[in-house]
Amino acid sequence: MKLKLMSLVTIFLIASCSNAEAPLTINEAESIGFKKKQQQLFQMIGAIDGWSGTWEGERVELYQFESPEKIKKDLFSTSTDEGNISGWVDKCTVRNMFMLSKGKKACSKLKTLTGS
Repeated sequence: MKLKLMSLVTIFLIASCSNAEAPLTINEAESIGFKKKQQQLFQMIGAIDGWSGTWEGERVELYQFESPEKIKKDLFSTSTDEGNISGWVDKCTVRNMFMLSKGKKACSKLKTLTGS
């Protein structure tokens, strides 16, 4: 009985650890409030999907990459600098997702997908 219980606990721990790093999807973001508006030219930045839309009342662009290593952060390094012509205020990376936002609330919401 003890061996069976220990095996179940081990399987549960392995499954929860591997799930903690599972890639996120735009569909998951939609499930917690992201509203798609227009598909972006995500291929130009090496993403596998990308949409503009609204989240938490803010205009955002959300991009899904194959993995965190595929995100080319240097492309966005000055996106939120003061006086930028697009009006972006915040940017964030959560696992394989990258987002630009015209406010400060959407990035916090994206982070809830990881349980952090």
